Amino acid sequence: MDNCWDYNGGSSEVLWGRLCRATATGKKSSHDQIDGRTKEARARQIDESLRRLQTDRIDLMQFHEVIRLEDPDRIFTPAGQSSQW
Repeated sequence: MDNCWDYNGGSSEVLWGRLCRATATGKKSSHDQIDGRTKEARARQIDESLRRLQTDRIDLMQFHEVIRLEDPDRIFTPAGQSSQW
């Protein structure tokens, strides 16, 4: 399932969380995407995703729309602070 914190105003995560809870557990992995430009924005998006999905973990988190030449710098430089993840 491809999902992102901002798809459909967040309702995609809410629906995916409901579906996962309503079906058999133990065989699903949770994948999501964020696109925050700062460490703080990304942390806020992750917290929001966890709340919407009603879970305490996301197995794979990806950066959404890495399409601009400057995107790797905003993700991996000290200002982005993603190297600690």
